[in-house]
This record gives sequence, C-alpha cells and structure tokens, in this order.
Amino acid sequence: MKRHIVMLRAFRRLSGSLCPRSLLTSSTVSCSTSTAIAENTETIELPNGRQYTGVFAFNEITKKKFPKDGTTLMEDGDYYTGEFNEEWERHGNGKAWLA
Repeated sequence: MKRHIVMLRAFRRLSGSLCPRSLLTSSTVSCSTSTAIAENTETIELPNGRQYTGVFAFNEITKKKFPKDGTTLMEDGDYYTGEFNEEWERHGNGKAWLA
C-alpha cells in the first residue's frame, strides 16, 4: 500500500493534477475535487519478465490482455502514457517520464 501512495504522489506531482484520469492504485478511487472515477489498475508480468502496472483490456480474439491506449503504464519506476503495439512497446503518440 505504501508503494501505491508513493507512486500516486509522484504521478500527481508530475501531472500537475490532484485527480489524474488513471490513478496508480489497486482499487477504484473517487476524487473529491472532481466527478472523475479512476479505473482499476493491475500489475501484469509478461513471459520475458517485464512487469507493467496500468489499465488493461481483454482481447476476445487473442484471449490476451493488452494496455488500453492512453493509460499510464509503469515499468521499473518509469511512466508512459500513450499508444502501444502488439508487443506492448511504445508505438505512435505518447509521452514518458521518470518517477
């Protein structure tokens, strides 16, 4: 839980927002300063050992989860918001920053 609080504080500081669209917590959060409700996030480990924390969708055809475009993913303390390809690599428009 402490790690989630530290990540949330870092994300808020970088985004300049008290209520970012995708909060880095393990449960749904309602912000008192906004009507926005954050989506649930989860941590997924890929077969190559890389771990991501973010918001994921399930592809019915491939039966695999993939990061939603625009979600904020965290890997080893680095954050990325934007588009991804099928291998979960940064692809297209997006921005990245260190925590």
